[in-house]
Amino acid sequence: MLRVYLIRHGETSFNEAGIDTGQPPDTPINDYGIMQSKRLANKLKGIGFDKVFSSTCDRAIQTSQIVFGDQIDLVKDNRLREHEVGEISQSSEAWINEYKRILSTGVSKYEIRPFGSENIWDLISRVSSFINELINETGTVAIVAHAGVNNVFINLALKREKDKFVKIEQDNACVNILEYAEGNWSVVTINDSSHISDMKPKLAAYDNQDEIKSAVKEEILLRFSRFFDKIIIFGDVVTGNFGVYDRRYKNNVGSAINIAARFSRGISPPEDWSLLEYNESVTRYRIGHVLINNIKHRINFVELSSALLEDNKPFEEIK
Repeated sequence: MLRVYLIRHGETSFNEAGIDTGQPPDTPINDYGIMQSKRLANKLKGIGFDKVFSSTCDRAIQTSQIVFGDQIDLVKDNRLREHEVGEISQSSEAWINEYKRILSTGVSKYEIRPFGSENIWDLISRVSSFINELINETGTVAIVAHAGVNNVFINLALKREKDKFVKIEQDNACVNILEYAEGNWSVVTINDSSHISDMKPKLAAYDNQDEIKSAVKEEILLRFSRFFDKIIIFGDVVTGNFGVYDRRYKNNVGSAINIAARFSRGISPPEDWSLLEYNESVTRYRIGHVLINNIKHRINFVELSSALLEDNKPFEEIK
């Protein structure tokens, strides 16, 4: 059997600013990323790794060196480099319109690329090539790569076609665990960042907490009532400590809005929800955001259970 620890590199200054940098090789991790990597090293201490692979980008190599030190040789592989985003956002209206125009001329979607970038098929091709070689390994290996690479890796392991890819969140210095045996992959853990969950930055609470809580409840009911027959909210919005961090935390600028709910009969998570965390005890999604004081506060969802209620007091039922 092959057991894979798929890791995202520690935080960089671009990650802290929320900027997607793509492939630039000379971007180091910052001081916070170094601390995250040291926490990760402690988490993985005692695991006997047979091989460690790394992207050739500096931020991945630096993370690898902190986490694994000199205990094992580092195998650097260009196929693990982040998706090259180029000089124009591929989600921008300008590029989407240009893409449609080029596609209408008969050019294959596999050959359409924004200037200076890869398309998603390029990324899928090189990650797939890496995986096809990786399955010849046995034992326990680590791979230190990037959010985009990890996302594609996990979706390919789940045998999903591109149009059915799940959106998978990847915190800096997170761990995903996958296993390969008898020709099939299984996913054990996705986006485990419990080792850095207490590294929260300072939070400045907003004024008018009661008004904010009322607005959040109204927005949740308006947007998500059709999915659930019971909804509770918990976390900062209930404790009255809802606000904004003095630095980005796990891709959040401010407090997350946490809801636990029970799906109505026949309803399952929509495909456009992002998978935030998965393990044997919990599946958590990022399902949207609410704009408060011009800050996007993300909405996280987890299925309702009595254990979750016990662990997250106080909470409030809103449906």
